[in-house]
Amino acid sequence: MIAPSAISVLLLLGQELHEAVYREDLAAAKKLMRAAGAANARNRYGMTPLAVAAETGNGEMVRALLQAGADAKAAIAGGETPLM
Repeated sequence: MIAPSAISVLLLLGQELHEAVYREDLAAAKKLMRAAGAANARNRYGMTPLAVAAETGNGEMVRALLQAGADAKAAIAGGETPLM
């Protein structure tokens, strides 16, 4: 079982990663991607960082997320994936 404090840290890292991807801040995003599981964290809308990067058209961010282990097949709320 994961300790509640560890879950809080992962949620915070995921939120910060989403914000960095949205701002297209590659340097900050790369630092946050090093955290376990952060590359696949979902925001409150069910979006993954990779889905956000694909939506903004930032190819460099997409590559960095994929290299960090982001799941390109992870579907968002509507069933779409970043591959679509």
